[in-house]
Amino acid sequence: MEFIICNAEKMELGRIPDSVSVDFDIGDTNDVEITSERGLLDFGMYLICPGTEYGALIEEMDTWTNDIEEKWLGNAFRKFLQQFIIEPPAGQDYKTVSGDAHDVMRQVLGNAFDGLFTVPQEPSGIDVGTYQFERYTDALSGFTKMLQKKNARINIEIQQGG
Repeated sequence: MEFIICNAEKMELGRIPDSVSVDFDIGDTNDVEITSERGLLDFGMYLICPGTEYGALIEEMDTWTNDIEEKWLGNAFRKFLQQFIIEPPAGQDYKTVSGDAHDVMRQVLGNAFDGLFTVPQEPSGIDVGTYQFERYTDALSGFTKMLQKKNARINIEIQQGG
């Protein structure tokens, strides 16, 4: 896999060197640990692998492992969906949606991540019918359960230059 470093404005800076160690945990903690030469990474940068869901926001320097290496920690993009809570509308107990899965996801997320996530405008072909999210569930769990009822799953894919 080829990983690319992007600055905080999501502009590509270049491919990471082969000497950099990247350890993603997708599906459990949804985070990443990166060991790199000192000075290569900084807070707020992004690490992406176009065409896959392997991407993360670099948020914390964990340790300097020696005089030339440092360890960085970040959250994978899937983690952002875990941190977004689906709230019921005012005066209602549950958030209820209906229609095509893409339309539902766009409606629920709105502009929550300042363009980090985009849901295709084309219909997914998956009609979720009328679906009621659990109270105050996170978007990752809510979307996963909604799609499982239709034998479908979330597809997160990094689009280079998009």
